[in-house]
Amino acid sequence: MKFNKIFLKMKNYYLSLIFLVIFATFLSGCTQKVNDGAINILSNPELENKNQEVVLSGLLTHPGDLYLITTNSGKIQDLESYTINFDDYVGKNVEVTGEYSGNTLFVTEIK
Repeated sequence: MKFNKIFLKMKNYYLSLIFLVIFATFLSGCTQKVNDGAINILSNPELENKNQEVVLSGLLTHPGDLYLITTNSGKIQDLESYTINFDDYVGKNVEVTGEYSGNTLFVTEIK
């Protein structure tokens, strides 16, 4: 009888220890992914100016569901806007002003 009590205590101890190791491993993996992402974003020079107003000039096109501007240097940028109807400018050289959200330029003004 005494042996059974000792065995049950040790079994509970080992199960708790195994659970703790698995849980700690899971949490350390999540933390590592978040830290890696934060470091990559902060050290990426292309993303440093994404919260500033940007002005691009070029040809506005509308292939499929996208609106794109192709600059004179050949850069192609996808555009979005909540206030501007791009259909009026398709096929024309325009100057757009906006801010980046991710890789998309959200346009606030078009000339």
